[in-house]
Amino acid sequence: MSTESMTVRLKNSLSPTLENLAHGKALFLTNCAPCHGENGTGNGPVAHLLKDPPKNLATGQSKDLSDGYIYGVIRNGILLMPSYADAMSSSERWQVVLFVRALQQGAAREKTAQK
Repeated sequence: MSTESMTVRLKNSLSPTLENLAHGKALFLTNCAPCHGENGTGNGPVAHLLKDPPKNLATGQSKDLSDGYIYGVIRNGILLMPSYADAMSSSERWQVVLFVRALQQGAAREKTAQK
């Protein structure tokens, strides 16, 4: 299924329980943070080695994308980002989506608190 199809068709059936968020965070830190950074802002330890900077998942365009699209990008890869279809199960990809949403909510709260 293409990433575009996933945008419309796929919905996250997992709820943001402490267990799902904790596992999503562990997966994110292992698989995503090297490029996107621990807080998802695109400043991971290998970001400087990449041709183009990683996307800011916390406050960038990703916050406006559907859960299905983010899931599809994790599964299929996009542009310079590789596919993680073989590295994570379907449930694990959804847990990462939940964790990314938690990062985005935290960034939004910080922005509001600074005003």
